[in-house]
Amino acid sequence: MMTVVVESYVVDVPPGNTKDETRMFVDTIVRCNLQSLARTVERLAPESPRAN
Repeated sequence: MMTVVVESYVVDVPPGNTKDETRMFVDTIVRCNLQSLARTVERLAPESPRAN
C-alpha cells in the first residue's frame, strides 16, 4: 500500500525578500513537514507484513 500526499500553497513575498528567497524558504519548510509526516506514519504503521 502506498499513500501520496499533495501539498499546494500560496504565499506573499514579504518586503525585502525576493520571490526565489521566499520560494526556497517555503519549499524547505514544506519538505521538512512532509518528512516529519512520513516518519510519523511509518512509526504508527503496523509492523506486520503487508499484503500486496
